[in-house]
Amino acid sequence: MLINAQLDRLGNLLRNTKTSLHTKGVESVRSPVANLASSSSTITHDLFIECVTRAFREKYYPDDYWDDQVVQVDSKSGNEFVVKGAEELRSWEWRFGQTPEFTHDMHTSFSWGDVNVHLTSKRGLITRCQIKGLAIPDTSLVGLRYGTLETAEEILLKSYTGSPSYIDQFLTWLRREM
Repeated sequence: MLINAQLDRLGNLLRNTKTSLHTKGVESVRSPVANLASSSSTITHDLFIECVTRAFREKYYPDDYWDDQVVQVDSKSGNEFVVKGAEELRSWEWRFGQTPEFTHDMHTSFSWGDVNVHLTSKRGLITRCQIKGLAIPDTSLVGLRYGTLETAEEILLKSYTGSPSYIDQFLTWLRREM
């Protein structure tokens, strides 16, 4: 639902500017997008919700009485179904756990040398990793969550014999790139 969005800004956010990300997925087909406000000067968020609710009720429950109500998404609402659904939508598994396989190639130069990273990720987890320019095993990041790299410091510091600050700089950069 786009009532009065900044479409130029939205387009910039949706476009992938990272040429270093490669996926096996099918390219998206661009479709025309418009704000509802351009078709109706009286449209509001509440009016839109009311219209969608009415259309849903007429289509799926035409003969039933329906008492519309706003349900808050918190444990105090007493609606366990709504609370569980909201928790699922916030979970890492829902947001990242179904991500298709992709590769991400990254390069940077530090004061102590150049680093090249080639990562493959599937379902939000790193499945393959090649790191050149930093003496750490390629398997070090395999199995970690893409983006957060939880426990990466601990894992890398066990196998790296150089300066711990290099690992810190490397992970700060890598998380930012992801």
